[in-house]
Amino acid sequence: MTMKKFLLPLLFAFVPLHAHATNVEGSWPQDARGGSLRKPAWVLVVPAKRQEDGTLLVWDRRDSWVRQWIVPEKTPKGLRTVAIVGDSEDKRLIAAAQIDNMQSSALRQIARKYNAPAIALAVSSGDEQVVAAWVPGYNATWDYTSGGFENRKASLETIDQLFSGHQAMATSDFGAEQRHVEGVSVLAERFNAQAQAMEYRVRAPNIEAENRMLGSNRFMVLGRASSDESVLEIRMNDNTPIEKALQEAGLQSR
Repeated sequence: MTMKKFLLPLLFAFVPLHAHATNVEGSWPQDARGGSLRKPAWVLVVPAKRQEDGTLLVWDRRDSWVRQWIVPEKTPKGLRTVAIVGDSEDKRLIAAAQIDNMQSSALRQIARKYNAPAIALAVSSGDEQVVAAWVPGYNATWDYTSGGFENRKASLETIDQLFSGHQAMATSDFGAEQRHVEGVSVLAERFNAQAQAMEYRVRAPNIEAENRMLGSNRFMVLGRASSDESVLEIRMNDNTPIEKALQEAGLQSR
């Protein structure tokens, strides 16, 4: 059965990064709720607190919700989780708004640093909790927990739920004979609900890279950004992750 894939809004998506909200999920879209990603070997958890003004509080070791996650614990189905509360480098490089919007660039930084195959964002507002889940190369999804005051057990159950699918992971192995053009930058991404397709803004480093993208059947070039001729707006023709589609065209993303 084909797995439905979801995305939380990123950069040029429909919800502003600094929009305030009073509900525990903040501005996360309902369209992204209830997906299921492939079960990883383990999950890196970022615990956070939704504040009254709608902003997200992260990297606070003094917070009671964050302290609950310091000791690692497996989910009810045996999935190992390890939480991070942020060191000085995390605090300097990754802002709360980036994590709140599940920006892939920020999540990739965290995943690379901690060599994590998947990330879960566990958010509490006291009596309510939500969990968002992400794996590299795929889109994020989220769901509510069963509730209760700062209920870590309920969040662990939701982590099981969100990582219960059989979605194939992206592969980066395309053989030594393939020639790659370095430096295609993925600048922003969003899910176009009307077209039911992922859309991206990418910067091609040269005309050869542009020609390879134009010749690919994985995506359609919609046009150029008005402010920068080197930035292309593209739409995926299928559910292939952008990194894999670029690699198949002989390109590499960064």
